[in-house]
Amino acid sequence: MLSYLMILVLVSGCGVLLFYLLKEVIVRLLLAETYRHGAPKLILWLAGGYAIMSVSNVFVNALYAYERTALITLSYFVGVLTNLVLSFVLIPKNGTVGAAQAILLGYIFYLLLLSLFYFLGQKSSLSLFRIPIFKKWT
Repeated sequence: MLSYLMILVLVSGCGVLLFYLLKEVIVRLLLAETYRHGAPKLILWLAGGYAIMSVSNVFVNALYAYERTALITLSYFVGVLTNLVLSFVLIPKNGTVGAAQAILLGYIFYLLLLSLFYFLGQKSSLSLFRIPIFKKWT
């Protein structure tokens, strides 16, 4: 799984870089004139968020395979809560860019929790999968 994960991180990172380098072209091609004004500032943050979500899907699928869907729900809840709190902080300071930053940071917390649950679940001495609250909900 780690080699697949590394390839996905590399490809996602290249995608973010490509979107950043071509942001003006992308905005001109995909958006109407009225929406183009602030869009290039958002491209990096939004592309980064999608890259993080694509990487997090590796851990989501693994946790589904281990029937640990409660951990996915918990991770998603913490990511959403992080996004909500940061939105209240960043939107007044940075406007729409602040909203995009809050989304990216929420996705990062989501990924960190998913990966933490996955890797701790793989360690036999620290297995979260043995703790009753983290067992499969039925």
